[in-house]
Amino acid sequence: MAQVQVVPLILAGKRSSDPLSKNFQVPNKAFIHLAGKTMLSWVVDAIKQAELQPPYMLSITRSQQEIFEDALSDVLCELILNDEDESPVQASMKALKGLQPTQGLLITTADNPLLTAEIINHFLNKCQSSSADLVIGTVNGKQQLLQDYPEVRRTWHKLNPNCWLSGCNLFFWSPEGFREGTLDTLCQLEEKRKSPILFASTVARLDLKFLLKLCLQRTSIEECSQALSRATRVKTELVTLPFPEACIDVDTMTDLELAQKILSKRSK
Repeated sequence: MAQVQVVPLILAGKRSSDPLSKNFQVPNKAFIHLAGKTMLSWVVDAIKQAELQPPYMLSITRSQQEIFEDALSDVLCELILNDEDESPVQASMKALKGLQPTQGLLITTADNPLLTAEIINHFLNKCQSSSADLVIGTVNGKQQLLQDYPEVRRTWHKLNPNCWLSGCNLFFWSPEGFREGTLDTLCQLEEKRKSPILFASTVARLDLKFLLKLCLQRTSIEECSQALSRATRVKTELVTLPFPEACIDVDTMTDLELAQKILSKRSK
């Protein structure tokens, strides 16, 4: 990417069914406390420590505007308001449209409490050396995550015997990467992200040779980046990060317990 001003966007929309927020009796799982702070606070603090300048963007469900305004009264933040049925991709696209050509969007989520300034800066350095307009952070679980945290459960995209990718809820998107026809494909990929087979079929489209290589686990990150670029019509690059914790977001009680354990160790 060219030298741009990085604008952080935190996705914190409330899903229609969220067992964690119901279990902890909070309006949004972003407000669940871990190691003394809410998940949202951990994410905001990581962005601050990475020395990214406010105002930050926070994408929320319209009905929760007042709740988040109170929670972030001391943070310079622009709220992006969305309807209940809008997807994370649609929310990101809405924020992207509001950027200047000299800006780029760093996207993460409010349920990503293990995010750190080190992870953010490493990812942005990768983006700096990339010519892609959409950069997607991943972890190679086969080489990293499963060695350090064998109990963790993730969705794996098995490219080859030595490369099992899991997403990090960390993206960089430049305004040059905006295409009107891109939204539908990205929404499909977002919906199918938990099913490697359906995800792969959407990426491959009519490229049966590439789909066969995916099914046989005989492809590479570079080939997948090229296929994503063709499918989305935006130059896309998958990058791997050397931080196994980067792909542990909090969707389940098991995730939450593991995040609590890791954060408690960090604070000692």
